[in-house]
Amino acid sequence: MVLGRSPQWHQGAIKVLVPMHKRGKAARVGMQPSLELAQRMAKRAARAQPDTVFTCGSVQDWLSEQCDHYRCMHVPRPQALRAQQQRVDLLNEVGACGPESSLQTRVQVAEMWGSEEWLAAEWSSKGRSLLDQVGGPGLPDGLRRQVQRDIEEVGLVMAKMLPDTKEMSLKLELMGESVCSRWHQDHYTCRAIITYNGSGTVYAHNDNVNFWELRNCGNNDHIIRDASQVLSANSGDVLLMKGKWFPSTVNGLVHKSPDKRYHPDGSIMTRLCLKIDVA
Repeated sequence: MVLGRSPQWHQGAIKVLVPMHKRGKAARVGMQPSLELAQRMAKRAARAQPDTVFTCGSVQDWLSEQCDHYRCMHVPRPQALRAQQQRVDLLNEVGACGPESSLQTRVQVAEMWGSEEWLAAEWSSKGRSLLDQVGGPGLPDGLRRQVQRDIEEVGLVMAKMLPDTKEMSLKLELMGESVCSRWHQDHYTCRAIITYNGSGTVYAHNDNVNFWELRNCGNNDHIIRDASQVLSANSGDVLLMKGKWFPSTVNGLVHKSPDKRYHPDGSIMTRLCLKIDVA
């Protein structure tokens, strides 16, 4: 799924940094879900209507035309490195992501479209700069490398998917008490989100949503018709959620943050999340 203009590459630019979707026995780049997990995810997705979630084998699958017909794309990654809860809680306690519990930068993708190589280098540079700002004990080396790879891969694929986009927002956030706990639709183009510990984003098919309650400030219990049909991402998974402004007829995923969890002493269990947004 590539929307908008086709970029022209400068001569000498590398041919492919992120391969397009391949079918059949063609190889794919990126982590492949286990057969058991893929079957389980397929069963969960089957309970929703076809336009809700496209379960992908890799982030590069977002470039497939199939994605035009879904409100979100979900990449299960059982092998992805998770963050330890104790370390994330410590980062939150020492204010490692600043007073707002988040670190943010902007990537000017339009300025780099002359070369895919330049664009990839820009994502890499912005990712390193963002991660260098994490205070306190910082991220463990393995987790830092995982987040850096995710920034580079997801950012470049999103730029390919929406080539008319001028700017994207990159954010690393510690999410505790202040979360979007109410069901809602995003009033922007799209967001990719990865939760590195705890539970991931929760989402629902439109047929399972009472839109009158959603639009008139109803509580969560009244917005969802059948709680057993709610879907969710796991920690380490990559989820691309289309907002109401996404340029397709299928958009506006209804979703929310997972329920907050607490330690026995009453302190919040903080989650570490990476977000890449297109306004």
